Amino acid sequence: MSPDQLFQLDAQQMFLDWGQPAQLRERRRQFDVESGLLVESKYPVPITVIPLEETPHPVAKMAATLNRTRRQFLVRESELPAGIELSSAQLGWKGLDFEIRGWSRSGQSDLLTLECVTDASPDWGEGHVH
Repeated sequence: MSPDQLFQLDAQQMFLDWGQPAQLRERRRQFDVESGLLVESKYPVPITVIPLEETPHPVAKMAATLNRTRRQFLVRESELPAGIELSSAQLGWKGLDFEIRGWSRSGQSDLLTLECVTDASPDWGEGHVH
């Protein structure tokens, strides 16, 4: 068995152990000739993610502070729809919508790390430690 095959088996086991359901939503914008408006449609695709680091970033605004949360997610590139534009997609996970701000590929498998951000404040319930 090659090191690449071994790594693939390890990645499969990671997703079986730690994978969580999520929804990747590709946003497509089209011009509606009848209304004269730009219409945005979202096409949801169920995927499995492994949530990684979460870092809250308070952002000062005029009258309040916005709690922006950055989080990384590990996904399998083979699970993504062919031709998807990640730069125009959102990731839905645990009731939160994350904008995908960037991604990087693993050198040894089909794993991608998505760099995401949300303006929503997560409500993890009692007993959760950040």
